[in-house]
Amino acid sequence: MIQPLVQTARRILLRSGSIIAVQDLTPRMRHIRISVPSLISSQLPPSQHVRINAKADGFTLRTYSIRGFNSEDGTIDLYTLLHGEGPGSQWASAVRVGDQVELLGPKSTLAVIPDAPYYLFAGEETAAVAIHSMLEALPEQTTVIGYLETTLPGEEIPYTGAHALPWLYRKDAAAATSAILIEAVRALTLPEPAGVAYLAGEARTCQAIRAYLLKEKNWPRTAIRVKPFWTPGKTGLD
Repeated sequence: MIQPLVQTARRILLRSGSIIAVQDLTPRMRHIRISVPSLISSQLPPSQHVRINAKADGFTLRTYSIRGFNSEDGTIDLYTLLHGEGPGSQWASAVRVGDQVELLGPKSTLAVIPDAPYYLFAGEETAAVAIHSMLEALPEQTTVIGYLETTLPGEEIPYTGAHALPWLYRKDAAAATSAILIEAVRALTLPEPAGVAYLAGEARTCQAIRAYLLKEKNWPRTAIRVKPFWTPGKTGLD
């Protein structure tokens, strides 16, 4: 009885939107633009996300980071990764211009801390949208280091801002078991004093990099921001 009541309460908070553009950016990444009239004139800081109801005949929420937002017309841009056969991937694969959509949020994912000595970013493709939105918010003179990871060349999430990060390629390895991102961060020469780290994406990889910064580089816990989006066998880490 409790679960239906929770779902009813959430539906009251849902916003209504309509799909106005769909474009494939890479073989596994789709750009979806949604018109949300209730967001007109809103002000959103970087690294926000919304939760989309992925089931037209039910209630199944899936989380997507906002890549872009236009406050004048209330449109949001989502870059959705197509992987697996879950409800979110099925929704993103099937969605078409003119479709109606229900969404919860926006809500903050990671807050940009101003005036840090420098910024360290690390994450695989599920984190790239959130990281790119934070990179765009940083002044051009800011020192930024780090890496993003994906499968193969051609799968990179497009970004042309001032702080574009290099991409690493894990090839056939699974994101949850690949050590390439962890090893790349370990190979970095990190300036002193500690900056601010943003680690996002697959949970175990994020925790491994966090442990390295804490135990081997003696970074303070307050300097590390972790946002696990997923790990094999679990959903709802948002």
